[in-house]
Amino acid sequence: MLALSLMAGCGGNDLSQIHAISARIAAAPVEKSKDVAVTFSDSAKIKAVLTAPLFDQYHTSKPYEEMAKGVHIDFYGPKGTIDSRLDANYGIRYENEKKVMVRNDVRVLNKKGELLNTEQLWWDEDKKKIYTDKYVKFKKSDGTYEGDGLDADETFTHVVFRKFRGMVVMKNDSLTK
Repeated sequence: MLALSLMAGCGGNDLSQIHAISARIAAAPVEKSKDVAVTFSDSAKIKAVLTAPLFDQYHTSKPYEEMAKGVHIDFYGPKGTIDSRLDANYGIRYENEKKVMVRNDVRVLNKKGELLNTEQLWWDEDKKKIYTDKYVKFKKSDGTYEGDGLDADETFTHVVFRKFRGMVVMKNDSLTK
């Protein structure tokens, strides 16, 4: 019925117009929600809570959820407390891959008060890892570190730079003899 009305609306058999209309219909979100909270758990323990003011779900061949108005994620540690928090102006979750990509002013704050800033970051839900190949700035109590890419656990307690930039100041007693 929809195909017939599409063909009739195009005034003939101009397939390019039919495909354009079909593409717009397929690209529309199936479900739109406001002020959403999604809880991620494993063995009845909360691992993360994702909140977003706007949450659009797309049921395509590769289903995904888009958070176009921003996203906040609280990551919980083994003791059930929040170990780190992530904020970004945009997010998308690929349902089948169980990966979340956030971008545009990404900020991650861990329980030590250390702050990471970057423009894009990935969270792999299964591997419990956060990573990026983009420029990062990491502010710690002993200084600011920069690099191109990093890998971290989702609680953001173990961070490894891929291409470190800058200088590291070490105390003499921290060197091995």
